[in-house]
Amino acid sequence: MELRSAEAARRAEPESAAADMAADMADGVAGGDSMPETVVLLDTALCEPSFVPDRLEGPADAPEEGDPTGIAALAASIEASGQAVPILVRPAPGAPGRYQIAYGHRRWLACQRLGRPVRALVRPLGDEALVIAQGQENNARRDLTFIERAHFAAMLVERGLSRAVIGEALGIDKTALARLLAVAEGLPEGLAEAIGRAPKAGRSRWLKLVALCQGSGTTRAREAVREVRREPTDVRFKAVLDALLARHRHRSGIRLRTPPEIPAGVPVKVSTPQSGRTVITIGAEHTDFADFLCARLGPLHAEYRDSA
Repeated sequence: MELRSAEAARRAEPESAAADMAADMADGVAGGDSMPETVVLLDTALCEPSFVPDRLEGPADAPEEGDPTGIAALAASIEASGQAVPILVRPAPGAPGRYQIAYGHRRWLACQRLGRPVRALVRPLGDEALVIAQGQENNARRDLTFIERAHFAAMLVERGLSRAVIGEALGIDKTALARLLAVAEGLPEGLAEAIGRAPKAGRSRWLKLVALCQGSGTTRAREAVREVRREPTDVRFKAVLDALLARHRHRSGIRLRTPPEIPAGVPVKVSTPQSGRTVITIGAEHTDFADFLCARLGPLHAEYRDSA
């Protein structure tokens, strides 16, 4: 087993700015001790993930996504330059000789892939300290998607952690936490995991999905995600949303129409979005024409009623 101080380890290996920040966090999170700590080499087989996963990725992600989890690229970097930043672990509760990861799951998986030990800091963390360290490192990297943050928050609630601790872990206030939980708790059980991290989908689109899932929409959502389970995560999200929108249109009697053709030279664009509305757009450079048209809407509508 190799023993070196965290300070010495950082001096010995070149690091990027992001790695420097993460290394500083490794010295400061959940400990508050300014003394250098010992970095140890651990057999990856002796380590296990945090009791609360913070990522929605894994074998369900399609091969077409290339390296969806980024583990292969990280492994190649570690093989070429070494593991610059240690992971943070605690002795696994109830399992002597084993360790539970607070953060650094991807580094652990990359070292596991390479068949080499993982460099780690070992601290006797309680549950609250572990999730705070885990959440704060993710916040520093800013690489979790909206639904991953929401799912992480909901799982911490299920584990009985206080809203104050969850807010500290995610670096957010009570209002932002309530927004995350509104989405996570409003989705059918298992749907977020089936869709995956969906990096292109933000809060507004997930809220729309939650609304469409209400009632019997749950069944259609699960059917839709099963049909595209081998597709990339963003494709899965879009397929579920489109399926639920189509169901909503059918139940509401909304028919999609092809926009009418506009004569050449008329500065008007017409679109028919999925809501069933018709949207007429006149560019800002044609405000005089827009005023002219609006002034005549009354007579035009009367002419339409007389001809209907």
